[in-house]
Amino acid sequence: MFPIPRDSLQIGGNQKDRRYELMDKDEYRDISLHHIIRRKSNKFSQKIHEFDRLFKANRETPENVTEEQVRTVSLLQYACESSKC
Repeated sequence: MFPIPRDSLQIGGNQKDRRYELMDKDEYRDISLHHIIRRKSNKFSQKIHEFDRLFKANRETPENVTEEQVRTVSLLQYACESSKC
């Protein structure tokens, strides 16, 4: 799972558990953009993994993640989607 800390705050109760449960299904790894952009073959994957570690480290303190960091990872994800990583 690779949630952005603030996103996990906006999802309540059982919906949160369900959302992340769906994201983790192995059968979707080959077709899920979430996993495709993190493959080593993607030129943006190293930077995306850095953000994953930052977000994981700040799961309990989402206020430590800046809007600029969230925008940057969103732009990386968009760039990857646009370039058919």
